[in-house]
Amino acid sequence: MYPTPLTSKASTLSIFDQDVQNYGAGVTYDDGVTQPVYTVSRIFALNRFNFDAVYGTLIPKAVSYSAGMINYFFRGRLQVSLPDEKVYSVVDQSTVLQTDPLNGFNGFDTIKLNLANVTPGAEEMSAGKVVALARFHRNGCYKDDLSGEFTPSLVPPCPFFRTNDEEVLVSNEVPGRSVGRSPTPFTFTFPRAIPINATDLFIQVVYRGALGDETDAVAAVTKDIFEPTHFAIFNSTDRILFNGTFFDTADPALLPTLDQNRDGVIDAAFDRTNLDVFFGFTDAFGTTPLATVQQLPPGRYSRVTLLTDRSPFPAPIEAIGRGFFSASVATFGAETFQLDTDAGVFFVPVLEPMRGVPSFDSFTLFKVVGTPTTGDLSTLPPLTNQAPFPLTTLTFKPPAP
Repeated sequence: MYPTPLTSKASTLSIFDQDVQNYGAGVTYDDGVTQPVYTVSRIFALNRFNFDAVYGTLIPKAVSYSAGMINYFFRGRLQVSLPDEKVYSVVDQSTVLQTDPLNGFNGFDTIKLNLANVTPGAEEMSAGKVVALARFHRNGCYKDDLSGEFTPSLVPPCPFFRTNDEEVLVSNEVPGRSVGRSPTPFTFTFPRAIPINATDLFIQVVYRGALGDETDAVAAVTKDIFEPTHFAIFNSTDRILFNGTFFDTADPALLPTLDQNRDGVIDAAFDRTNLDVFFGFTDAFGTTPLATVQQLPPGRYSRVTLLTDRSPFPAPIEAIGRGFFSASVATFGAETFQLDTDAGVFFVPVLEPMRGVPSFDSFTLFKVVGTPTTGDLSTLPPLTNQAPFPLTTLTFKPPAP
C-alpha cells in the first residue's frame, strides 16, 4: 500500500509487479492518442482496500459538488406578498354553490398577488412565463349555509371533514413577464376554481425563463395561506339597542321615548332602515371600496369568503341609511383549517351562530339610544331569512375582455 496526504491506502502494487521486477522490464503509460506519456519500473493497481480507504474523502466531495450544482440550478428566489386589495381572492358567498363538496370546483377562479425577484446578486428575471398552483385538501362536510362546519363542541360534522388525498390545480400561464426586484402584480386565472371548502391550502408560483445569463432557469416559491375565511355583515336595525337592551323597533315599550311626533310609531331616526354598505380589507378607507351592498334590508346579511395571509386582518366598513351612519376599521381573525404534520395537531375553525346564522367573522350594524352603547349580541333573535343577500359590486376581478 502506498499512502498520500489524503489516505494511507492510495494505491497497491499490482500482482504483475514482481514479474516486471524479475525481468527488469519497464511499463510505458500511453493515453492512446499522443506519444507515450511516461515509463515506470513498477505496476500499480487499485483494489477494494483502496476504494474503502478513499470513500471518506470522495463521497463528501461528491455530495458537495452535487449540492453546488443543485444550488446553482435552483438559485432563483421568489417572494409572494398580498396585492393592493390585501386579499389573494374574494368571492360573494351567495353566488358560490358548492353542491358537491367532495368533487366540485366552485370557489376562487382568480388569484392576485405581488411577486418579487429576491435572488441574491444582480441576476434578473426577464421574459419568462409564470404559473400559479393551488395545493389543498377538502372539507367534505361543507354546506352552502355553513352548517357543515365545526362548532364549539368540536364534534366532527361528518366523517369527511378532511379528505385524505391532496389535490393540485394549475392556473393558466402568464407569458412574457419579467419579475422585478420590487413587488410586481400578477393575476392568475384557474380553469377549475379552488374549492370554497379547501383545507390545508398552499399557493405556489413557478417562474421559467431568463435568469441572469441563463436563458431557461426555473424558480419557485410556496406560500402557506389561511384557509377560506367567511366574513358577514348584518343589518340588525330591525332591533334597536335601547339603554343596553335590544328591542324590536315595533315594540310599544319604545313609544313613550322614541315616538316624539306622537304618530304611533317610533320616529324614522330610530326606526329600521335599509343600509348601503361599503367595505374592503385594506388598512384604511380608500377611494374605491372593494365591495358594496346597496339597500341591504333590515334583518338580512351579506357574506364574502376571502383568502389572506394576515390574521388579524383589517376591514374598513362604512354603512349609510336613514338616520344611520357608521364608519370604522374593524379587525378580524382568519380561519385555519389545516393539519400540522410536525406537531401532529389538526386545527379547525369554529363557527358560532350570529342571529341563527353559522358565522366565523361577523360585523353587526344597529342603532343605539341611551347607555350603555354595547349590548349582548347573543340576545338578537334568529333571522327569518337566513340566505345571504347578494353583493351589488365586487371589484376584485379584472374586467372581462
